[in-house]
Amino acid sequence: MEQAAVTLLNNVDLNVDDYTIRIRIVRLWTRPTFNNPRKIYCYDMIFMDQEGTKMQAFVLQKNTTGYEHLLKENQCLTIRNPSMGENRQKVKYVHTSFKINLNPNTTVQECNEPVGAEWGFDFSPFDSIVDDPQDDSKSFKSPIDVIGFVVKCLPSDDKSDNNNGKDEKKTTFILEDLQHHQIYVTLWGCYADQILDFEKNNKDEKNVVVVVQFGKYRFWGGNMYVSNLYNVTRVLINSEVKEIMDFKKRFIERLSPEISSSYSGLSSPVVKTVTEEFLSDLTFYPIGSLNSIDTTRFVVIVGTIKSFASNNEWFYNACTTCNKKVSTTTVVKQKQDGTDGVEEVTVLECKTDVCNTKNVSSVPR
Repeated sequence: MEQAAVTLLNNVDLNVDDYTIRIRIVRLWTRPTFNNPRKIYCYDMIFMDQEGTKMQAFVLQKNTTGYEHLLKENQCLTIRNPSMGENRQKVKYVHTSFKINLNPNTTVQECNEPVGAEWGFDFSPFDSIVDDPQDDSKSFKSPIDVIGFVVKCLPSDDKSDNNNGKDEKKTTFILEDLQHHQIYVTLWGCYADQILDFEKNNKDEKNVVVVVQFGKYRFWGGNMYVSNLYNVTRVLINSEVKEIMDFKKRFIERLSPEISSSYSGLSSPVVKTVTEEFLSDLTFYPIGSLNSIDTTRFVVIVGTIKSFASNNEWFYNACTTCNKKVSTTTVVKQKQDGTDGVEEVTVLECKTDVCNTKNVSSVPR
C-alpha cells in the first residue's frame, strides 16, 4: 500500500476508484442511529491533502472495522480504493463538489508523515468578501474561515429563535482584522456557551483573538455577518495556536492607546439592552430641572407630547461603532463591473479618530 502512487484531491476522478489518497482529518463529527442516539451510525469528516485542498467524507460505522480507532481529528491517513461521488448537499462545508465514501473495500492505514498544515485554516480577509446585490440577503453562504480581534461584544441572549426553529443561546460580537475592517459574528448554542465561558473565566482580558473555521456568512444592512454552520464549525479563542499568536502580536503592535481604550473585548459590553440603557442606568428628571445639570450625562424625561416641530430632525444616523453622527459624502471609484471609467458612489463618513479610516455603517438614533 505504501508503494502506491498518491493522488491529490484535486485530481480524483469519479470514474476511477483504484487510487490512493493521503490526507489529514481536519474536522470530524458523528451522526447517531435513528432508534438509538447513543449509537454511532456514521462518521462525517473533512479531509485535507498536502496542497491544502479539502473534501467532505463519510463512512458508515459498520464499515470501520480495523481502523475506527484512527478516526480522530488531526490524524493523518493513507487511504486506498475509496468511492467518489457528487456532493449534492445544499449546504456544503468545503468548496469542492465531490464527496468521499470509505466503502467496505476501502483500506485505511495510519500515515506517519504530516500531511498539510495542522489546522487547515483558509482565512478570508474581511474586505475580500463583497456583497452581491443580486443575492437573497436571507440566504447564508458557506464555508468561510475568519480570524479577528474582538473589539466589542453585544449583550447575549439566553434564548432566541434561530433559523432551525429551536431555542438556543446566542452571542454576537465584532471582529476586526489587521486592515481594520470589521464584521459581526453571531454564534449559537454550544458555540455561544464557549464564548460566554471564556468571558466568565477571563473577565479582565481585553486582548482577545477569535477564529471561526467552517462558518457561514451573509450580508445584512451593508454589514457581513458570520455564524456557525451547524456542528461543523470550529471556534478557537486566544488558543496557543501559531496563527492566533502571530495575529495577536501583529494587531497589538499596530494598536494605539487611544483606539485600544475604545475596545471592550468579550467582557463589559459597550452596547446595553434597552432596559439597562433607559431604565436601570439613567436618572429621571422633570423638564424644569434640566437647566440645573452642569455635567454631561444621559437622562430620561417622562412627559406628554403636545405638538411636533416638523421642521426639526428628531433623530440622527449614528455610527454603529462609536454612536457619533455620520454624514454622507460622494467618492469616485473604479466601476465594479470591470469596464473602463469611474462612477460616483455615496458612502457614509464618520470623522471620529476611532472610525475615520474605516468603512462605517449607521442606525437611526
